[in-house]
Amino acid sequence: MGNSDESSGFKASTPQEVDKVVATARKTFRSGRTKDIIWRKDQLRQLYRMIDENHAEIVDAVLHDFSKPRHESMLSEVAMNLNHIAYTLKYLDSWVKPDYPEKGLTEMGSDLYVRKEPFGVCLIIAPWNYPFDLILKPLTSAIAAGNAAVCKPSELTPHCAMLLADLVPRYLDPEAVFVVNGGVKETTLLLEKRWDHITYTGSTTVGKIVMAAASKFVTPVVLELGGKSPVIIDGSLTAADMATVGKRLGGFKFFNDGQTCIAPDYVLCPPHLVAPLADNVSKYVESAYGADPSTSPDLAKIINKSHTRRIGRLIDKQVAVSGTVVASGGVWDEKTSYVSPTILTGVRGDGPIMSGEIFGPVLPIVEVDGVDSAIDFVLDRERPLALYIFSKDKSFIGKILDQVTSGGVVVNDSVLHGAIDSAPFGGIGASGQGMLHGKYGFDSYSHHRTVLHRPLNWVSTKMDDLGGRFPPYSDQATDQAIGMLKKPLPRPSRFPQWLISISVAVTGVFFGIFGYARGK
Repeated sequence: MGNSDESSGFKASTPQEVDKVVATARKTFRSGRTKDIIWRKDQLRQLYRMIDENHAEIVDAVLHDFSKPRHESMLSEVAMNLNHIAYTLKYLDSWVKPDYPEKGLTEMGSDLYVRKEPFGVCLIIAPWNYPFDLILKPLTSAIAAGNAAVCKPSELTPHCAMLLADLVPRYLDPEAVFVVNGGVKETTLLLEKRWDHITYTGSTTVGKIVMAAASKFVTPVVLELGGKSPVIIDGSLTAADMATVGKRLGGFKFFNDGQTCIAPDYVLCPPHLVAPLADNVSKYVESAYGADPSTSPDLAKIINKSHTRRIGRLIDKQVAVSGTVVASGGVWDEKTSYVSPTILTGVRGDGPIMSGEIFGPVLPIVEVDGVDSAIDFVLDRERPLALYIFSKDKSFIGKILDQVTSGGVVVNDSVLHGAIDSAPFGGIGASGQGMLHGKYGFDSYSHHRTVLHRPLNWVSTKMDDLGGRFPPYSDQATDQAIGMLKKPLPRPSRFPQWLISISVAVTGVFFGIFGYARGK
């Protein structure tokens, strides 16, 4: 599997090649080529073509590396990226336009605007679990913002890495977009270089290493990390509701065999719903993957033997804890990189399976007494990348939203927010920083540069003498400056905003009818 498969022809980049890539990328950016909006659009269209024309090769590469089902690869590695590129091209003209902030008294007569400028040369380090998607989405935004880019795929998916190294220079500008292959040694070498922006997707542990390397040059960083994304079940739901909950949870928990950063990691559930929930998730597993999931073509494999062993041992340690019940699954085989979809009940907060992100097809269910206990449970841990709430009660949902912080939230489903191009995707705290997707990704790869352009004329020269800008200072000048700069607090409205809006609308309709009548 994965990095042990020599058929990929995987070849690491040499230090000399890395040096040349970085130098060429910087030279190209300095030439101004990547800033041209025509160049950006052309590159995005070429990127779309690259994915579309080679989707079969992309699917095959992922299949070789960890037996991901064709359907899942077509959705997550191909279609979602084509949509993201199309969305970016549709709105790029509006995104690149300057913003025009509100001007104060001191800026009157001047031009004030904010330019969206590229950072320069960007490094994109991607993990193995979505080997194309987590390179191509950031790359789309980096190109859209006018940057040059160097991409580092994971060595754990060698077929995918080599395919990217082959396709990128064939479709994209070979002097502006690059692929560097290798393992820890090559990644370390890349992080020693000076970059204008770094994006890293992966574990929190490595994210800290990336941050430390970036600090040497004070380089801005977007981190898409992970953590334990919780599911909170409302006790007012019924056993019958658990059929839908179980399907929606299982559908994304076991997608990509649980190897998704925003997969539901554990469930906080009231005691009376634990059995119905576990039963319905188990029923979903059987309906999706059959009585023996190890034979199902629709279940991906774990990336390699070491990860299989890690997850399997976690299951064994947890099952050895008194009170833990294997509701279904619990089987693993290191030789075939297989871990069965597993549902565990009777799990406590301090259990082995709760010690870190599972990143595999294991769903522990922890009993909690109510919403306050669930909130405290989540708050006692690092801020998660995602939070999933299942409830029909708006006050229950609102209380959790108000008190629990996370990268993103989905109510009555899971994971879907990660596929929305028009909304930001990112973490907070230990689960990451910065945002990707759509305009938010474009903004993450853009420096928002304020420009104040004052005229050199008689009026502006006279304004220089107002407000005590230049010494010698005096009490009169100080009073004058305060008068120009100090703004009173806005008065609170005595009327609700909705009432004001309705009043304005009714007034408009009245005058419209009145004007029409007079015209008659």
